[in-house]
Amino acid sequence: MSFIGIVLVIYIHSYNINKDVATPPISSLGFVNAYVQNFIANGLCRTAVPLFFLFSGFLFFLKYDFTLEGVLSKYKSRVKSLVYPYILWSFWGILVFYILQQLPYVKHFFTGHHIADYNISQLLFILFLDPFTYPLWFIRDLIFIVAATPLIYLLLKNKWVSMVFVAAVFGLWFFDVRFIAVRKDIEAVFYFVFGAFCAMDRRLDNISFKKYGTVAVFGWVLICTLYTFFNVTQKDSIILNLILLKSDMILGLISIWYLYDCVFQKKNIQDVQESKVFKWSNFTFFIFLFHEPLLTILKKVSFAVAGKSGMAALAIYLFLPLFILVASLIVGTFLNKNLPKLYAFAVGGRSAS
Repeated sequence: MSFIGIVLVIYIHSYNINKDVATPPISSLGFVNAYVQNFIANGLCRTAVPLFFLFSGFLFFLKYDFTLEGVLSKYKSRVKSLVYPYILWSFWGILVFYILQQLPYVKHFFTGHHIADYNISQLLFILFLDPFTYPLWFIRDLIFIVAATPLIYLLLKNKWVSMVFVAAVFGLWFFDVRFIAVRKDIEAVFYFVFGAFCAMDRRLDNISFKKYGTVAVFGWVLICTLYTFFNVTQKDSIILNLILLKSDMILGLISIWYLYDCVFQKKNIQDVQESKVFKWSNFTFFIFLFHEPLLTILKKVSFAVAGKSGMAALAIYLFLPLFILVASLIVGTFLNKNLPKLYAFAVGGRSAS
């Protein structure tokens, strides 16, 4: 499931249409390009972030020991699995961009501020709070949420209080209430809390979507289609846009879960573990950490080579993520095999075997 999620994340980040792009006529290639990219990146793939926060909350609270020793043990574990990789890869992103901005034939690709002009306080800010490698916002926000897990536990401990708490957080998320603490606002908090709620109440143990799975998939695709059409043609309203987006995420989670069960549930566990996809999934966190800034760099290079036509933009969007995925798996496999200690530290101790 996480591997599926990281593929969706790469396609989100591969999106290469400016937000202020003018909408061409429906019959033109410009509309096709805009529609396909929006349908995938801002429709089907929007489930990825909720998926990862849901899993994070569920796994964190699956065996939660609310004692001083238990809480400190959890914190120590997350320092290794989250904080160390966050700082390492944030520094790596700064270093890569700094080097590229010094190269005469490359620096013209960077139109923003150059790292060489930053003072110490600005460097520390982008290292710890606003990383150049922008996907790291997920780990940063997760660190903040993990710091608040004792409070989350207390609010979920009582059955009735937990239901009120989850309902309140759901309402804040659904109506898009903004917070300063986390970039994805209440979305990260809601799905983490819901995952924690399911873990503590064992509500995911025997859950199945067999009866309504097909309906959920159909509804998901329909909502993504409507949301994309209104978004690209700019005929949407704020309220309609909000309802479609939230429904997209919820139905997307159910649909992915249902489709996963359709493929894997009837298979022997040993056959699944020996499959290539299962082995690839061991590198999910490395792919997440490694795909940027590589994706951004190759995106710029691709447009420089192929031009900026609608056809080029669409081809780059569809095929560059596949190249990034393969490259990440090759590099991850090489590092895990030849530099296992470095690999283990870089991915927070997660095993790729």
